[in-house]
Amino acid sequence: LKKLTLLYISHITTRKKMASSSVMLEDGSNPEGTDPDPPVNWSSKDDLTDVVVYGHISSPPMTKVRYHLAFAGVKYECVERNGRKQPKGFYKKIPSIKIKNRVVNDSYIIVKNLFPALYPNENDVALEWEEKITYGLQLAMEIEVMEDPASQADLLVLVGMPKFLSTVFGYFLPVGGPNR
Repeated sequence: LKKLTLLYISHITTRKKMASSSVMLEDGSNPEGTDPDPPVNWSSKDDLTDVVVYGHISSPPMTKVRYHLAFAGVKYECVERNGRKQPKGFYKKIPSIKIKNRVVNDSYIIVKNLFPALYPNENDVALEWEEKITYGLQLAMEIEVMEDPASQADLLVLVGMPKFLSTVFGYFLPVGGPNR
C-alpha cells in the first residue's frame, strides 16, 4: 500500500508539472501528460465528429477511452496501432484519438479533454474520479497482476503470448511478489 501511495503521489505531481508544458511533438500532437497546445476546446458532442481511436483493442487505457465515447453515444472507429512502430517525432504509446484531424495522446489527457463535451454538467466530479481511477485503481491493478505469477500468466495468454513467459517476467520485474 505504501508503494502504491508513493506511486500515486508521484504521478499526480508529475502530471501537474507536465500539463503546463507547451512543447508538442514533431507531428503537432501532445506528449504524454501534456495538454494539447493549442487547446482542443471540445465543449459539446457536436464537436466530436470523425472520431478515430488508435491503439490495441485489449489495452485498458484504450478501453477506458472507448467506454466513455460509447457511454455518451459518440460514434467512433477503432484502428489497431502499435505505438512503438510510430515514426520518429510521433507519440510512441497508445491510445491516441483523432477528432476532426486533431490528434490527442495519452488516455488521461484524452478523457480529460473529452469530459466537457461528454459530461458538461458533471465535468469536475468526472475528472476527480478519472484521476482516482487512472492513478489509483489502474496502478493497483497493474501492481497486483505483476506480483502474482498466475495473474501474469492469464494476462499473457489474453494478449496472445505463451503462459511460461510469466516466470521470466516475474523474475525480472522490479515490482516483486510476496517475500521479495
